[in-house]
Amino acid sequence: MTVVYPVPAKKTVAWLTEEGEVTPAHKSPLKPTAGSVLPELYQLGELLFHPNLRLCVLLLEVEEYRLLNGWSRDKKRGSTRFDRLPVSLLGEVWVRSPQEYGKLLPPGLPVPFTSRELGKAAENGPDALTDALNRLGLDDAAACSAASFLRRQIDATGGLPDDRTIVVERFTDHTGSNQVYGACAVWKTGQCAAVASSSAYGQAIMRN
Repeated sequence: MTVVYPVPAKKTVAWLTEEGEVTPAHKSPLKPTAGSVLPELYQLGELLFHPNLRLCVLLLEVEEYRLLNGWSRDKKRGSTRFDRLPVSLLGEVWVRSPQEYGKLLPPGLPVPFTSRELGKAAENGPDALTDALNRLGLDDAAACSAASFLRRQIDATGGLPDDRTIVVERFTDHTGSNQVYGACAVWKTGQCAAVASSSAYGQAIMRN
């Protein structure tokens, strides 16, 4: 069985106005590579190691058309993708055995490497985070901006909050007192975080 995954390695974007007019196309700053397929592979599970599985990543040049119906002032952020048309085939990356999955990784990684090192290397190669935000409806500029913010959050705290993780940030306010960020907005969680921080750092944490 062969799984084919197209990647828009080179893309131009044009906008469709409410009057039905098409704006001049411009080049997208995003440059996805074959590694863009990595977030999708986990869904295959144990099939990834099946001897009859083949993966072909097609690197395409595409023309994308988006509706000017977003929520921002220029209507581009949160806009809807109307269509994406392939223009040419730029290349193919084949993975014919589990030993060849390394072809999908960005170059320059140390051996062995950590997930943080992979994420850092991916900033100049496959950008799974930006691609995921793009598919959620953000245009290229918004996806790049949001991805940059999330990377800074990960670099600063080591992770992002989710349904199983609470990220606690503390800071020193203008009076010199240690505060737990968000303690006022989420009072009960702030109390728990303040107690945990006091225990961990041996310092009194203000709880408002």
